[in-house]
Parts: sequence; structure tokens; C-alpha cells
Amino acid sequence: MRFVIIGGGAIGGSFGAGLIRAGHDVLIIEADAAHVAAMREGGLHLEGREVFSVRPQAVTPDEVDQALAGRGADVIVLAVKSQHTVSALQPVLPYLAENGVVLSMQNG
Repeated sequence: MRFVIIGGGAIGGSFGAGLIRAGHDVLIIEADAAHVAAMREGGLHLEGREVFSVRPQAVTPDEVDQALAGRGADVIVLAVKSQHTVSALQPVLPYLAENGVVLSMQNG
């Protein structure tokens, strides 16, 4: 199953890291280029009940077409503030699989 997570902050990053750790195919889309660079260079490190690190595939919105070319998304996870919903979904919705779903994990 292919997951595309829009927003790599606390919610999207934590959920994505857990999915990656469980063996799922995950792409994280994050608007902050510095955060994307940090995820690419150092991965995501989570501390809580368990401590673990993963290396996600992370891109900025302008890299979505290249990252998803020829590959659809089974699940799009929205992990951005609600006021950014429309603009965050626009570059990704064309890649949603025919029977795919959009899951909102939003706040604000």
C-alpha cells in the first residue's frame, strides 16, 4: 500500500515514521524545504514509548510530479492545518488511486 503524507510535522512525521517502520511505502510531502533537507540527511528520529529512526522519502510540493510519476497513492494523509487543505491537496489528488482514500489528521 502506498501512503502519501502531506505535512511532515509532528502529526505527519510521527504517523509516517510508524508506517515506514511497519514496512509501508511512504512519501512525505513537506512545504518547508529545510525540513525536507533535514529528513533526507538525518531521517526522522522518534522518542516516546520506543525510540527509533527511519529515513523517509521526503519531497517539497514542487517535487511531487517527479516523486509520484507512474505511481498512484492508495492513501493520502492530510497532516496540515485545515486552512491549507485545498492548496495542499491540489498537486497530489491527480495521483490518488481509483479506490484510494483521503484521511484527515488535521488540527487548527
